[in-house]
Formats: sequence, structure tokens, C-alpha cells
Amino acid sequence: MIKVIAFDFDGVLVESGGVKTSAFAQLFCPYGPDIEKKVVAHHLEYGGISRYEKVRYYFEHFMQKTISQEEVNHICERFSEIVVEDVIEAHYVSGAKEFFQTTSLPLFIVSGTPQAELEHIVQQRSMEPFFQGIYGSPTKKTFWLKTILDTGHWKPSELLFIGDSLSDYSAAVETNVHFIGRLSAPTIHFDGLSRVDFIVSDLQHLSIYIKLME
Repeated sequence: MIKVIAFDFDGVLVESGGVKTSAFAQLFCPYGPDIEKKVVAHHLEYGGISRYEKVRYYFEHFMQKTISQEEVNHICERFSEIVVEDVIEAHYVSGAKEFFQTTSLPLFIVSGTPQAELEHIVQQRSMEPFFQGIYGSPTKKTFWLKTILDTGHWKPSELLFIGDSLSDYSAAVETNVHFIGRLSAPTIHFDGLSRVDFIVSDLQHLSIYIKLME
């Protein structure tokens, strides 16, 4: 029986995935169309990973360039400047707001967004009262899922994680918790993955899915 739920944020609670994809394209456009294309494709496939990790990866693996932590921080600050207001204004995923406003289950957010930025966005959207914990990067999602289990002394079989990326799925598998995959973009695929409980296009029928998992 599901007793607690953790949600990824972008693309799961809020339709903000496109905002961040556009920001990566904008930041890496000056390096040429091939690099921009690779960056966007990687970002879409690994949506749940911290932007700090991604920026370093893109420079070192796509451009074979060394980048300092100061330079990574500067690029990520520019990224935040581009996206924050648009994420605050983004629409909810269909069914998300209705679910977290009415459910009696304890809820948490586990996101790859930097902690301070995530807290600011959640506060500006007036979502804070509905969540017992709001957890972002640089701490890994596996750590946060384990933290949630410890917080309520829940068993892994009692925690459901809802995400929209393969990294979200991997975090669920590593912690042995249930997983629902939300299809937030045409490039997202969960077919054939043995540990996916359900694949959904939105959260309108989330309560039904949870009941089917009893």
C-alpha cells in the first residue's frame, strides 16, 4: 500500500520542462548547432540531473574543454536568470494541483533544481503548505528518497516516486521504491522498463493508479 509520495518537479508537477530545454539551447547556441543539438538531446534524456553536472559534462565531453567550477557556477547563474520567472508562471500538469490539494497522503518534492531556487519557486507558487519536504540539488535523488523513508519509518514498498526521466527511474530502482513515469515530452520513453508501475500522460487519474497499487 502506498503511504507516501515523492514528486519530481519540472514536467511532473509543473509544465516547465520546455522552459529549461530552451534555456540550455540558448546558453549553448553560441558554440554551434551541433553542440546545441547534443546538449538539448542529452538534457531531454537525463532531465532529472543537476544542471551543474550537465554543464560540466557538456564542456568536457561534447567540446573537450576544461571548465572551472567558477565558470560552471556563472553559466548556471545565467540559467537561473533565464528560467525562474517562467517556471513560477508555468501551468500545472493536468491533475497535479487538484491531487496535492485534496490527498491525505504525505507529499514531498525531490528535484534536480538547486535547493534555494526550488524553495523560492515553490514559495512563489504558494505550494509550500502541501509538502512535508522540498528537496533539491546538489544532493542526489537517491539520498532524498532514502531520507524520506527514514523520516516516516516507511518501507520502500510504501513510497511512490513520480518522475519524467530515466534518472528519476534509476533513483527509484536504486532505492527499491515504486515508480510512475510521466511522459512530459515526445522524447521520453519508459516502455520495456521492468520496474515502472504505470506510464501516464498527466496526473488526472493518479488516485486511481495509487488504489490499483494496493
